[in-house]
Amino acid sequence: MVKEADMNKILVVDEEDAIRMLYQEELMEDGYDIIAAEDYDALLEIIAEKEPDLVVMDVKRNGSSGLDILQEIRTSFNDIHIILCTAHDALKSDPKIAAANCFMIKSSDLRRLKRTVRLELDKLSLFDLSISTLPDAANHG
Repeated sequence: MVKEADMNKILVVDEEDAIRMLYQEELMEDGYDIIAAEDYDALLEIIAEKEPDLVVMDVKRNGSSGLDILQEIRTSFNDIHIILCTAHDALKSDPKIAAANCFMIKSSDLRRLKRTVRLELDKLSLFDLSISTLPDAANHG
């Protein structure tokens, strides 16, 4: 069932077609608006153009490091929430992953990924709500 409140925009980035399509299908079933990308080189442009609420991305790819791209995303889009999802457990000791909001190991059971997506989007909603309820400083004192 698709709920209107759940229509957050999520960018799924993975160079493996099967993984990207699986995440896209599963998250769409949960009512999210999904943008799928395999091109890490154009990632900053995609984020600027599509303005996703959340990015779910792999960190291991052919060519340059996905962790370097993570750093570039964080530098350009400081407020975007990022979930790193990789099959490489050894990366959790790399200090560069601190630029992500969450780090998780890929699994065929997508329940954890879906819970983490919901949690990160809930954090965004709570932050937006708290900002909108702040008193207007211009009208006070």
